Amino acid sequence: MSKRTDAYATNYITTATPTQVKIGPGVLKRIVINKPVSTGTISIVDNISGTTVTHGIITSTADLKPCYIDFDARFSLGLRIITTQAQDITVVYE
Repeated sequence: MSKRTDAYATNYITTATPTQVKIGPGVLKRIVINKPVSTGTISIVDNISGTTVTHGIITSTADLKPCYIDFDARFSLGLRIITTQAQDITVVYE
């Protein structure tokens, strides 16, 4: 049996709060929007504190369907996700 080398970690977020997903360097693989909300944002920050957006902001709309967004973006200080409304998302990273 061969060892899998393509597995990623996940963090399931359902609250409107800053979430420190990882401390230290890594890669944001994707964000899965499991149950879209009619309004709200998902901010992606390369840091272990603060709210300065470095990788982008995803803005929800009433017509958004469940989807995922691939990033394949490196971060150096840490991965912090800030949601402005209770959301149902999964962050995939390594």
